[in-house]
Amino acid sequence: MPAVTESPVIETQNGRVQGRADSGVWRFTGIPYGADTGGANRFRRPQPVESWSGVRDATEFGPSAMQLGAHPDRPSRQMSEDCLVLNVWTSGTDGKRPVLFWIHGGGFFQGSGHDPITDGSALAARGDVVVVSVNHRLGIFGFLDLESFDPEDSDGSGNAGLLDLVAALTWVRDNIASFGGDPDAVHIFGHSGGGAKVSALMSMPQARGLFHSAGIHGGPPFGLGNPDRATATAAEVMSVAGAPASTTGARALRALSSTGVLGLQSALAGDRAPVAGAMRFTPVVGRAALPGSPQEFFSTGGTADISLIIGTARDEARFALRGGWGYENPSFALDRAELVRRVGHGLDDSASADTVVERYHRLAPDATWADLLFDILSDQFRIRTVRLAAARLPGGSSDTFLYLCKLGDNPQTGAFHGVEMPLFFNTPDAADWTNRPEAHRIAADVSNALVRFATTGRPDQRGELWPALTETWDQLVIGNDTVSTRRAPLAERMTAWDGILATPRTDPWSTLFLDAPR
Repeated sequence: MPAVTESPVIETQNGRVQGRADSGVWRFTGIPYGADTGGANRFRRPQPVESWSGVRDATEFGPSAMQLGAHPDRPSRQMSEDCLVLNVWTSGTDGKRPVLFWIHGGGFFQGSGHDPITDGSALAARGDVVVVSVNHRLGIFGFLDLESFDPEDSDGSGNAGLLDLVAALTWVRDNIASFGGDPDAVHIFGHSGGGAKVSALMSMPQARGLFHSAGIHGGPPFGLGNPDRATATAAEVMSVAGAPASTTGARALRALSSTGVLGLQSALAGDRAPVAGAMRFTPVVGRAALPGSPQEFFSTGGTADISLIIGTARDEARFALRGGWGYENPSFALDRAELVRRVGHGLDDSASADTVVERYHRLAPDATWADLLFDILSDQFRIRTVRLAAARLPGGSSDTFLYLCKLGDNPQTGAFHGVEMPLFFNTPDAADWTNRPEAHRIAADVSNALVRFATTGRPDQRGELWPALTETWDQLVIGNDTVSTRRAPLAERMTAWDGILATPRTDPWSTLFLDAPR
């Protein structure tokens, strides 16, 4: 392998790009994979990027998608509708390395393809893989469904953000060999909303054959729309804009400025996410791009040829204690009735909330109602994840590998939402909760398992530490000091969901923040 010291120039199908050496790998950033999505292209399927002459500088990260608010733990970034860009990290441009295609989180409304925790340098250097991350349309720009009003110019509009990802994967298929990657060994993975996007891509006809394995991390699909709901939301958007709910109104939205469109999203969904309406703009199930829900598609064997890593952290909802939402105030308290009300928001049948609360109360009679809230909403992630994995078992699917992350030294926040991602990316120094010697060792084990999975289809060569999922529910448990195999961890808490419907139609995550006590 040549020393990574010079600034390489790579030929892509659209033109040449020049990256730079970074942390022992070559990094190419801000490469366009689609045209500017503003103006006439707004709410349309992604359009091809125009080729360029000369050598394009690829040493700076491109703009993030237009979005409201800012994640409290992330720096603000330049935003633009010209956001269809991706980043590549590689340890060499020769050979054929597995490709890890990262999809950022942030629900369907926030986020960026680059963050210190998910920087691809450590994985590319340690695992001899190619890492790709991507920006794509979010929120109202990515998921406003105008097909019912303007079918000619808005085909696919309700799933434009997902179609952006298909376009990026197509770019990988056509170009990644020039970066030393193997287009026939692509692993897509994402956390939170990124995980939900992975499950959607696994269910999309246009994405078939563009990837070969997948990872859903803390991201079972939440709050997915349907054509009727999406059409009603679009009519409401046009009404707020003072435009008719018609082709004329849909086209009027294209004449607004980017900030004007964001203002419409703010009016309908609040100006800081996640809040009550944060998930108003989500993928639309029942359109041509996404004909069925992921769980339905999984259960029919539609993903049988795709090996899958899937898992959650134990205390997902305790992320709320880190964001200044008021839950961290020692005076925060609930009574039983208020707990039932809040839990009911995230269930298909709110009347079943009383049953869920009673079952959890029996399991932990000395817990406070607030602690039960966090346990129940955390397990909303877990039960949806377990059911998504279980849907693959009867259909003869390729192997599924389930994990549970229990890493978390802080007794208040526990193993919160996203706690495991520095382990998979081998970036423990980038996060305050993993910057310690034990976490470095665990990160090496977990990131090695990810690379091995992308390379061989199995995260554990002998299948002893991390076995494929069966009806015994053996799975990997990531702790503070070790990784180990456990049989059906949290089994009693999972049993508490027997007979309770919690499907992608509902969204317990934004409900948590809707009812935040601040």
